[in-house]
Amino acid sequence: MTRSTIDYGIDLGTTNSEIAVFTHGDGRKTEVIKNIEGFENTPSAVWIDPKGRLYVGRQAKDKVEEDPGNAKQEFKRQMGKAEPVEFTATGRRMKPEELSAEVLKQLKKNVEEWKGESLTAAVITVPADFSAAAVEATNRAARLAGLAVSPLLQEPVAAAMAYGFQSSSDKVRWLVYDFGGGTFDAALIHVRDGIIRVENHGGDKYLGGKDIDYAVVDDLLAPAVRKRFSVSDFYRKNERYRGDFAKLKKRAEEAKIRLSRSHSEIIDLSDLGVGKGAGADGFDFELTRADLEALAEAFIAKSINICRDVLAEARLNSGDVEKLLLVGGPTLMPYLRQRLADTAHGLGIALEFREDPFTVVARGAAVFAATQQLAIIGEPAAGEYNVNLDYKAIGPDIEPLVSGQVVSARTEDMSKFTIEFVNKDATPPWRSGRIGLSPEGRFMATLWAEKGRQNTFIIELLDSAGRRQRVRPESFPYTVGGGVISNQPLIHSIGVALADNTVAQFFEKGTPLPARFRRTMKTTVDVRAGKSGELIRVPVVEGENARADRNEIVGSLEIPATNLKRDVPAGTELDVVIEVDESRRFLTKAYVPILDEEYETTLIKTLVVPTPDELEKLVQAEKKRLADLREKARKANEPRANELFARIDGERLEHEVDQALAASRNDQDSADKCASRLRDLQIALDVVEDALRWPELVAEAQKEIEIATEIVQRHGNAEQRALLNTLVKEVRDAIEHRDHRLLKTRVEELMNFRFRVWRETPEFWVTCLAFLENNKAAMRDRAEAERLFSMAVRAMNANDLNGLKAAVQQLFQLLPPAERNRVQNTLGSTVQLD
Repeated sequence: MTRSTIDYGIDLGTTNSEIAVFTHGDGRKTEVIKNIEGFENTPSAVWIDPKGRLYVGRQAKDKVEEDPGNAKQEFKRQMGKAEPVEFTATGRRMKPEELSAEVLKQLKKNVEEWKGESLTAAVITVPADFSAAAVEATNRAARLAGLAVSPLLQEPVAAAMAYGFQSSSDKVRWLVYDFGGGTFDAALIHVRDGIIRVENHGGDKYLGGKDIDYAVVDDLLAPAVRKRFSVSDFYRKNERYRGDFAKLKKRAEEAKIRLSRSHSEIIDLSDLGVGKGAGADGFDFELTRADLEALAEAFIAKSINICRDVLAEARLNSGDVEKLLLVGGPTLMPYLRQRLADTAHGLGIALEFREDPFTVVARGAAVFAATQQLAIIGEPAAGEYNVNLDYKAIGPDIEPLVSGQVVSARTEDMSKFTIEFVNKDATPPWRSGRIGLSPEGRFMATLWAEKGRQNTFIIELLDSAGRRQRVRPESFPYTVGGGVISNQPLIHSIGVALADNTVAQFFEKGTPLPARFRRTMKTTVDVRAGKSGELIRVPVVEGENARADRNEIVGSLEIPATNLKRDVPAGTELDVVIEVDESRRFLTKAYVPILDEEYETTLIKTLVVPTPDELEKLVQAEKKRLADLREKARKANEPRANELFARIDGERLEHEVDQALAASRNDQDSADKCASRLRDLQIALDVVEDALRWPELVAEAQKEIEIATEIVQRHGNAEQRALLNTLVKEVRDAIEHRDHRLLKTRVEELMNFRFRVWRETPEFWVTCLAFLENNKAAMRDRAEAERLFSMAVRAMNANDLNGLKAAVQQLFQLLPPAERNRVQNTLGSTVQLD
């Protein structure tokens, strides 16, 4: 079968994966392709036996209990990480994207088995909150699996398309609640005139059914085992119990699923290795629905808080949303549905679950796939013409627009040719009439289509003599249907981390993709051509925090001094361009005018997580900070701080950090989750500090206004004074609205502006020199430092500002890296705004 659109959609899930196809035959449904065992879902698991044979799916998942060293699952949460996993029996090592590629290959086999098609193109869904590194790893997995074409689609968008396709709903908002096996996404959807638009999004890539399973294991089952067998070291971090914990995890998951329909389940614990020879016969644990609900509460509360944030950021409330679309297996939990529907403690939005929560994402991906055209492969043969079409195969219009170009095997003037489109099955049959082509073969036409069925338009190409010519394709489909996505949005703001640890924003959260933006920046350090270790670094981050180091780094564009043909002094202009395509691939370019050269890189940063020892130090520091702030909040009785602590406690954030840290030595996913939750805690405590420091923040803001006004009035020009007035007004507006985060942002903007003005004065560089003089003892090359201090003094005496700048900048480079980063930044950025 020759397809003109992709048609196949894949939900590459943490626990299970599915593949669906859009059936153009009746134009109104999607079909989930079953695997060879007859199931619609294939477990995302890989097992390699001692002879090196690789198995995917249910057989692999069944081996997780008995052979955990050679059976791997839930590797989706590791996508984008550098560390491979090892299969102990063979010593084979595979990266997460290689494991995901094996799952994709298995789904392709299912298509070959049931449909007889060799699949080379499919839409693949990813969590909306996936990092850029994880998104790119998914692209690599698709290539490894033999998918030459694989557009990526955000999972909540796919779910909305499944519900929205041929829906009569119009001018309504839906909230997608996607609680998957390993990730959570919430997406606010606006449906209007058959078009789906994502208005806002929130998510957590470490919140899913897997986390509830491990809560059952860590908080209930493992303590019961420790007590029964008097083994004090029975924890996930202990490598010797890996097999036992694999059994507990699997049985907890199975019991959780059954508790959606029962009130208690017996979990057999008699065959654990830890209990051999210790009287384990008859040892079991009764898990009740009430037990499960108590453990799931923190995770459900976190998901509800994310949904509330999504609505609040859009300045909406629950009453503005028609329905809550439930996606993912955990949404079958009766307690979860009760909590969501509760008007006081949940969301109070009508629940919608008519679509199967396990397959709705794959079905929606198939709907989207049916709108994605496949390029015609190869040049046209002699006497044949390719018709390259530009249109959407599904859309809300009964009079869709189609454009394109007719291409021949040889160069010829196409202006004497005509093209006509025929919908012969319409009632009555419909023809577009003959449409003339441009000399290059371009055309545009309005078609007419009927609702409720697939419309097939035959292409008739006539030459100057009226003879019909052979074309590829001979026809193309169109279906009238709603639920077409406008543009996928950017799910986090994107910017460049500056040398002062602030962010120069390029794209706001929600920007439609693809997107491109350019900003002029300046370097902050001297880079000497050919000098090893010196470079220009432009770090790109994603996130909403004003502090660069509180966001996630996407990657860095680095220009080593060894690539430069001449020195680049501090203050050199560079034009930075960031491009993001529809699948969230990043391309960053930097043009350096004084070199007349452009440098570019596809930004891919393999995520690196601190070691368990490093994590432990960071966790202890934040826990001390948490305790200190809790005591300050108790004494101050500040309402906003108390509200924030209630959220931290309700989501059991400290407990989650502790549990993830405890398992981090033996589980990479736990280490990653610990780092993520630690950043959540840091950000939450930043906000608590702001709330407790509100009077102090206001005083600091007023002081900054005084300092900035004095410096700009003394050193600035007319344009800078006008900008000062604007920035001061924005600071005072933030104070009036008592907005902690906004006030910090506005004060930082004013401070950065003041700093830029001051930086162009001798006074600034003299101040820097005094700071460096006080830190002379820490400099790594004392002889070079003395030379540069002498050079700085001579420059001051000669009123040589450029010479003073050069000396000070080189002295900064002699400071120890930690001290230099503390003073300048935390991400190693060497750029600032122009």
